[in-house]
Amino acid sequence: IQEPSPSSVLPPMLANMAYGLQRDGRYISKYIGNFHAYSSGITDATYDNHGYTFSSTNMGDTWWATYYGLGKNLNYIIEKGLQTGQYDYVGVAYAIKAWSFQSLTDEHGEIIYNEAWRDTTYFFHYDPQEVVYRGVDSLCRIALQYMAQAATQTISTLKAGDLSYLGDLKKWKKFVYGVLARNYNHISNKAGLYNADSVIRFCDSS
Repeated sequence: IQEPSPSSVLPPMLANMAYGLQRDGRYISKYIGNFHAYSSGITDATYDNHGYTFSSTNMGDTWWATYYGLGKNLNYIIEKGLQTGQYDYVGVAYAIKAWSFQSLTDEHGEIIYNEAWRDTTYFFHYDPQEVVYRGVDSLCRIALQYMAQAATQTISTLKAGDLSYLGDLKKWKKFVYGVLARNYNHISNKAGLYNADSVIRFCDSS
């Protein structure tokens, strides 16, 4: 049984973060006016149609990255990090998981959250965005807790696997606050739930 270290699993996770969004961006960009593309057999309304079935990974790469590319690999980092006391890796894994769910629900709406990676499940229930948004908030809080715990440790190996911030937990904390800022600012029920002060506070911390 292979049991790689969190430092060897984290680099591919960082690559997966860019992979999904960049590939889906090829198609989303036409909706926000970045560029326009057309190919034979694909009309402009393809991805607007209800009931459209993906015949490839087009517009499904963020989905793929969340549940497969990142998915259980992040869970492994968390499990292994807890076993070895590498709380910096645990915090970073929770941060990436929060970012991934936030990005996916913003792109696709209802997604699988509570039943994600349930091995004994064949059919999954989709959770509404308000559930996913609360889940992302919780994941961010957990990430910050483990990062705070890691900051009290004298030895850190995060730099060995962290190709983004080179083991700088302060930058990872800013990353988490950035996710929280997106989470709070994207709430559509402005009258009931939106809190501008929280958005500003998270932006200032990011």
